[in-house]
Amino acid sequence: MRLRLCTEILPAPIHPEVEEAFRYLERFANFERRPGEVREFRLDRVRALCGLFGHPEEELSFAHVAGSKGKGSTCHYFARALEASGFCTGLYTSPHLVSYTERITQAGRQWPPEVYLDALAQLRRRLEGTAEGRALLPEVTTFELLTVLGFLVFKEMGCKWVVLETGMGGRLDATNVVQPKVTVITHLELEHTEYLGDTIEKIAFEKAGIIKPGVPVVVAPQEAGAMRVIEGRAGELGAQVVRVVGRQDGGEDADGGGAGEGGQVVRWEAAKGERGLDLRVRWEDGLVVHTGLSTPLLVQAENAALAAAAWRVCVPEGEVGALAQGLGRATLPGRLQQVAEDPDVWVDGSHTRDSVRAVVEALGRRYGWGEVVGVFGCVAGKDARGMLGELGRLCREVVVTRAGRFRESRPEEVGRMAEGVVRAVVVAEEEGALREALRRSEGRPVLVTGSFYLAGEVLKVLSRWASA
Repeated sequence: MRLRLCTEILPAPIHPEVEEAFRYLERFANFERRPGEVREFRLDRVRALCGLFGHPEEELSFAHVAGSKGKGSTCHYFARALEASGFCTGLYTSPHLVSYTERITQAGRQWPPEVYLDALAQLRRRLEGTAEGRALLPEVTTFELLTVLGFLVFKEMGCKWVVLETGMGGRLDATNVVQPKVTVITHLELEHTEYLGDTIEKIAFEKAGIIKPGVPVVVAPQEAGAMRVIEGRAGELGAQVVRVVGRQDGGEDADGGGAGEGGQVVRWEAAKGERGLDLRVRWEDGLVVHTGLSTPLLVQAENAALAAAAWRVCVPEGEVGALAQGLGRATLPGRLQQVAEDPDVWVDGSHTRDSVRAVVEALGRRYGWGEVVGVFGCVAGKDARGMLGELGRLCREVVVTRAGRFRESRPEEVGRMAEGVVRAVVVAEEEGALREALRRSEGRPVLVTGSFYLAGEVLKVLSRWASA
C-alpha cells in the first residue's frame, strides 16, 4: 500500500545537535516523566532563574492561558490570530510531540537550530558559571528551565506578544511569574487531583491563580462551583470577566455561571462545514467574525472562540479580517490531524474518555460507524477501558500498542482490557502497529489515538517514511 502523506504538516527531521543540547535539561527533575513524585512548587526559584538573565520576561507582553481541556489548542489559535494582525508572536506550549523545540516557537513554527543552540548555551553558562546559578542547580526542574529558555528566545527574536500556556495548575506554575495583558481559563475538570485538589472548586482556585489585578480574564463555560471561584477571584482583583458561551450545530448554549459585575459575554455558533467547521463569534457591541476552521472537532470551536475573545482584549482596534485569517490558518499538532490519504490516516493525542468520545463523534459523522481501524496506546494509569469503549463504537478493530517511551505503558495489559469491548490485537512496537492497522484497513480510514506520546511516535514514523 502506497500512502499519500501530507508532508506539509509532518514534523521536520530532528536536528541532532539541538536534541543533544536539550538533553542537558533532562538532568534535572522532570515530573512529566515521573508524575507520581513529590513536587515542590516555588515561584521564587523561577524568579531567581529569570534574574540570572536580567528578567527577560519583563520586556515581553504576555497572554497567559490555563485550564484542564483545550488550553494548548486555544494557545495555537490565539498565537496565529495575533500573528495575522501583524505581531511577531511567541508561543510556549507543552508537552511536545517530537522535539522540545515545538514548545518554543513563532506562532507554531520552529526557529532555525542556531536560535535554540545559542539560548541553551547561554542558559548553561549562567547556571554553571555563576555562584547564583550554581546555587539553583540542586533544585531547578526541567520545566522551569524550559520556561526561562522560552523567555530568552522570545526576547532575542523580538516577539511583541507571547502566548504562554501553563504546565499544570496555574497559581504555582512556573509560568506564573509574568505580568500578562490578558488571562484565559479554558474548560475545567478534575485532573491532577493529588496536586491541585479533589473538587472542582479547588481546581478552579489553582487555575484562577493566574488572574492579575485589573487584567481581563476570558473564561469558558464552567460548572457553577468553578465559575463562582473564578468570578470571586476576579472580583477581588478588579479583573473584568469576559465569558465565552456558544452552541454547536444549533444546540443549546453551553453556559456556566453568571457574567459577574462589569462582565461581558461573547457568543459563538459552530456547525460542520465542507472541510472542517464553520464558526461565527459575536461581541455585545455587534462586532462579528466569521471563519472556517480546518478541524472536524466541534469541541475546538470553543477554543477558537476563546482565542478570538482574548485577541480583542489585546488588539481592541484590530482588523476582524486578520482575526478570521489567523483562526482559519491555525493548525493543531496532534489534535485529530489528517496526515495521509489513500487511506486516510488521522493522528490524535486524546488521552481521556471524553476527548476520545469527541474524536469518535467527529469521525463517525464523516465515515460512518464501524468503518475505521484504530491504533491505540495509553500510558499506565489512564482509563484505557473507557477509551476503548468509545473506540468500539467507531472501529471495526483496534491494534493496541505502546504509548511511546516517555512514560510507562503496558500494551499487553491494555489488550486484555479490550476483551468484550472491541476486537483487538496487540503489536507492541509503534511502527509495526501502524503497518498492521494499514494492512487490516484494506483502504478504510485509520485513527491513531490514546496518548500524545503515541501521536508523537507515529508522526516520527511517518516522517521517516516521507524521507525514505
